[in-house]
Amino acid sequence: MEVLLNHTERTRVRLLAAPVDAEIANLRRMRANKETKGHNPSKAVLELMDWTIFITNIPTDKATFKEILGICGLRWRLEVIFKVAWE
Repeated sequence: MEVLLNHTERTRVRLLAAPVDAEIANLRRMRANKETKGHNPSKAVLELMDWTIFITNIPTDKATFKEILGICGLRWRLEVIFKVAWE
Protein backbone atom coordinates (compact mmCIF):
# COMPACT_ATOMS: atom_id res chain seq x y z
CA MET A 1 0.00 0.00 0.00
CA GLU A 2 1.25 3.49 -0.76
CA VAL A 3 1.04 6.02 2.07
CA LEU A 4 2.13 9.60 2.69
CA LEU A 5 4.41 10.55 5.57
CA ASN A 6 5.10 13.95 7.16
CA HIS A 7 2.75 16.82 7.67
CA THR A 8 3.99 19.22 5.00
CA GLU A 9 6.37 17.28 2.72
CA ARG A 10 3.94 14.37 2.24
CA THR A 11 6.69 11.88 1.40
CA ARG A 12 5.30 9.00 -0.67
CA VAL A 13 6.37 5.57 0.65
CA ARG A 14 5.31 1.91 0.50
CA LEU A 15 3.93 0.25 3.59
CA LEU A 16 4.57 -3.49 3.43
CA ALA A 17 3.23 -6.02 5.94
CA ALA A 18 3.22 -9.80 6.18
CA PRO A 19 2.00 -12.07 8.97
CA VAL A 20 4.56 -14.11 10.89
CA ASP A 21 4.03 -17.57 12.30
CA ALA A 22 2.72 -17.98 15.85
CA GLU A 23 6.09 -19.03 17.27
CA ILE A 24 7.84 -15.85 16.12
CA ALA A 25 4.93 -13.67 17.26
CA ASN A 26 4.98 -15.27 20.72
CA LEU A 27 8.76 -14.80 21.01
CA ARG A 28 8.29 -11.12 20.13
CA ARG A 29 5.59 -10.78 22.78
CA MET A 30 7.74 -12.42 25.44
CA ARG A 31 10.64 -10.10 24.57
CA ALA A 32 8.36 -7.04 24.62
CA ASN A 33 6.99 -7.99 28.05
CA LYS A 34 10.52 -8.58 29.36
CA GLU A 35 11.97 -5.31 28.00
CA THR A 36 9.21 -2.96 29.19
CA LYS A 37 10.65 -2.76 32.73
CA GLY A 38 7.41 -3.07 34.67
CA HIS A 39 5.11 -1.45 32.09
CA ASN A 40 2.87 -3.82 30.17
CA PRO A 41 2.68 -3.27 26.41
CA SER A 42 -0.78 -2.33 25.19
CA LYS A 43 -3.04 -4.89 23.53
CA ALA A 44 -2.56 -3.06 20.20
CA VAL A 45 1.23 -3.29 20.47
CA LEU A 46 1.07 -6.99 21.30
CA GLU A 47 -1.23 -7.60 18.31
CA LEU A 48 1.29 -5.92 16.01
CA MET A 49 3.79 -8.62 17.00
CA ASP A 50 1.88 -10.87 14.56
CA TRP A 51 3.25 -8.85 11.64
CA THR A 52 6.51 -7.92 9.96
CA ILE A 53 6.09 -4.34 8.79
CA PHE A 54 8.38 -2.29 6.55
CA ILE A 55 8.27 1.24 5.21
CA THR A 56 10.36 1.89 2.12
CA ASN A 57 10.71 4.41 -0.66
CA ILE A 58 11.74 1.70 -3.14
CA PRO A 59 9.08 1.71 -5.90
CA THR A 60 7.04 -1.42 -6.65
CA ASP A 61 8.65 -1.79 -10.08
CA LYS A 62 12.15 -1.84 -8.53
CA ALA A 63 11.66 -4.48 -5.80
CA THR A 64 9.03 -6.97 -4.73
CA PHE A 65 8.05 -7.53 -1.12
CA LYS A 66 10.12 -10.72 -1.06
CA GLU A 67 13.21 -8.85 -2.31
CA ILE A 68 12.74 -6.10 0.28
CA LEU A 69 12.34 -8.73 3.00
CA GLY A 70 15.67 -10.25 1.93
CA ILE A 71 17.41 -6.87 1.85
CA CYS A 72 16.10 -5.97 5.31
CA GLY A 73 17.20 -9.34 6.66
CA LEU A 74 20.75 -8.70 5.43
CA ARG A 75 20.73 -5.17 6.80
CA TRP A 76 19.54 -6.41 10.19
CA ARG A 77 22.44 -8.88 10.32
CA LEU A 78 24.87 -6.05 9.59
CA GLU A 79 23.30 -3.93 12.35
CA VAL A 80 23.79 -6.79 14.83
CA ILE A 81 27.43 -7.26 13.76
CA PHE A 82 28.16 -3.55 14.25
CA LYS A 83 26.36 -3.51 17.61
CA VAL A 84 28.44 -6.45 18.87
CA ALA A 85 31.66 -4.95 17.47
CA TRP A 86 31.14 -1.63 19.32
CA GLU A 87 30.22 -3.12 22.70
